[in-house]
Amino acid sequence: MENKKHEILLGLTTTPKSDWRGKVEEMKKFGIKRIALFPTFLEINERRELYDLLEKIDGLEVPHVHLRQDMEHWELELFRNKYGAKVFNIHGKHFAYYKKPPFDVYLPDIFIENQFYGISRQCLDMCGGLCIDFSHWESARLKKSSIAEMVDGLAGDYKIGCCMYPQ
Repeated sequence: MENKKHEILLGLTTTPKSDWRGKVEEMKKFGIKRIALFPTFLEINERRELYDLLEKIDGLEVPHVHLRQDMEHWELELFRNKYGAKVFNIHGKHFAYYKKPPFDVYLPDIFIENQFYGISRQCLDMCGGLCIDFSHWESARLKKSSIAEMVDGLAGDYKIGCCMYPQ
């Protein structure tokens, strides 16, 4: 039997009220060298600022990165080559952006996150699989939404490449 490694990563999020600059300082203070990164709410200029701050942390690893709908190819290359990114996740509604060159080489490592709408099996067939956001899944279940049942079925049919449980 294959022994699969599972790991819980601290997530650096960039929601509108989060102090992501302060969180990077805390990473330095506490010696945090391995994170999942969610630049979800940052436009390109702020992402550049974030990347400059992260570069000052020696030995940083970022094995999981949430993709925005407007990221540039050099950003994925940076995370893959400098920070050892292995897994990327994306909201399903933005998946089409990554189906075409130069991003298509990343498709096996991109996992589509369940949200509050359906996920196309056709898209899941093109990428690495499913990224389960447990808070979205539970919210759909509590609302008795058909989305919860859909995610149940997809989770049994597709590889789960990453999971999230936001705070």
